[in-house]
Amino acid sequence: GDLNLDSFNSLYKDLSKDNYSLFLVDVRSQEEIDKTGIIPNSILAPKNNKYEIFLPPLIHPLSSIMVVTSDKDHKEDEARLRGAGFEKIVGFIDFNSWVTQEGNKVDTIENQQTLEEVEHLIDVREPSEWESVGVVDRNDTIYMRMLW
Repeated sequence: GDLNLDSFNSLYKDLSKDNYSLFLVDVRSQEEIDKTGIIPNSILAPKNNKYEIFLPPLIHPLSSIMVVTSDKDHKEDEARLRGAGFEKIVGFIDFNSWVTQEGNKVDTIENQQTLEEVEHLIDVREPSEWESVGVVDRNDTIYMRMLW
């Protein structure tokens, strides 16, 4: 169900890079994410991508997840996440209600770390995307498709 802002903020304070039992997953459309930014520390899983394929290798299915959305109806996202093995869906938070709360600041793609600054890089793209766009030139890149 929906998380109220107080519940979300309480859980969000516990969210850190060292906490691997709770994740914040943004399932809004890529266009909306590009236009409005993201809640810091969220994992981008745009609904127009196949997130049910690439999220399970990134997030353990026993982890709890909070879902960022802009849709009032969460049934499709909940079904897709549960179908991917995620049973611990803490709740859904509306991006617009969070961003309008005083003191909250969004993160933008421009503010994200560069590829050189990222400690671990996992490429979740399909082989066809590697061919059309190219691959990342780093020795430690893990190509998700190679793990399957």
